[in-house]
Amino acid sequence: MANQVTVEGSVPETFSLRPYQVQQIWVKTEKDLRKVTAEHPVAVLFGHTCAIYHSCTCGQLFTSLPPAQSDELQYYIPPFLAKDAEKKSLLLLSKDNSSKVQAFDVNSPLVETEGSAIFYRPGLLINLIPETDFASCYVVNTISQTDSYAVIVVHKDLADGVRENAWFGNPAAILSHIPDFRGCVLSPEIVRIGTKAGGWRESLKICTDDQLDLVSFPETILQTHISKKVLQANTDNLQEVWIGMRRSSMSGEWYWLNGSAVEDTNWEEREPGTVHDGQCAIMSLEDGFGWRDEDCCKAAHPVCYKEPVFFPVE
Repeated sequence: MANQVTVEGSVPETFSLRPYQVQQIWVKTEKDLRKVTAEHPVAVLFGHTCAIYHSCTCGQLFTSLPPAQSDELQYYIPPFLAKDAEKKSLLLLSKDNSSKVQAFDVNSPLVETEGSAIFYRPGLLINLIPETDFASCYVVNTISQTDSYAVIVVHKDLADGVRENAWFGNPAAILSHIPDFRGCVLSPEIVRIGTKAGGWRESLKICTDDQLDLVSFPETILQTHISKKVLQANTDNLQEVWIGMRRSSMSGEWYWLNGSAVEDTNWEEREPGTVHDGQCAIMSLEDGFGWRDEDCCKAAHPVCYKEPVFFPVE
């Protein structure tokens, strides 16, 4: 099925594209071409046939143009991109039906525009990432037999935990905006306090009826992470909640419902008691989120949980 595409301007151009067909047009000043519209989604690439010039030979560079925006966005341009080419570095800033080219000032690396922003210097043409598209996980590809580089922009106070698996040309594809110390989140976790109070067994059923689990969090870092989420979800100012730990009726040893080993614990002082005391673990929602053993028949709300789905990285 043909896709009708129009490049609007003082001298507009209209053409039809079949699937995966490419049309190249010259963006000449007198045509004043400003906008691309299409009946069906298209990808638009912007470039120049002589973006790279070396030894009297021109080289072509392209970068993708994102869809038009109506909100004013902020773009941060790492000043080192203009190293040794400060006087030749330019910014192409676009808005709806207009665009402008301005020199890049390394002393003013933050620019604002309602459309896209492209950085150019001899040998480099890249589509900049607005602050709203800063995310926690990206897909980064390398090109074989070439030197490949990635530019990572992060707030100076939030650099801990920034990791890279590979080194980009255009903005990398966003996998997730959700930060998670365990990896790249494809489907976020669910942390929910049950709406009903009941004993430990009743609480387990409350969670499983919603296709969730009574929470198990065997590692300290996960306990801290989930406890913060529980505190945010505690709109009813509850004092304590059931968690997915209890004693074995055969051995008297504590175990997690998900089968994890009981190693990192957060028992309150003088807890847990003996096998003759409480058989189920309850967590305080006061400072410290300490645990204690409790009578399994005590009425309390459960913390129901579903693990996130992560992008597989080999």
